[in-house]
Amino acid sequence: MNIQFQNIQPGVYDARISHIQQLSGPYGDYLKFNFTILNGPVKGWKFYGIVKPYPLKESKLYRWIINTLRKEPDANFSVNEMLEKNCSVSLNKKIKNNKTYFYVDDILDAF
Repeated sequence: MNIQFQNIQPGVYDARISHIQQLSGPYGDYLKFNFTILNGPVKGWKFYGIVKPYPLKESKLYRWIINTLRKEPDANFSVNEMLEKNCSVSLNKKIKNNKTYFYVDDILDAF
């Protein structure tokens, strides 16, 4: 098996929301969105982003819904409506304990 190592550049990438999980951790409930990158040097790679499920119009989740669906959510909204939708994501990098992590910190717009 040949492996070609490369550097990942933080930036904006086209992606598809491929999976959404509702999880719980030491800081409470959260949603973990998995994104599959659609183009560029990391095409096909998967990254994740996390949001708290706060039902507030000022929340990150609300912004992600609006930016993905291009409309306000209905009263009976399910995050599953966002599955398989295309969007532009901001991929960021963080270093913690000498380990590098890449994650989606925002959904910018649908396409």
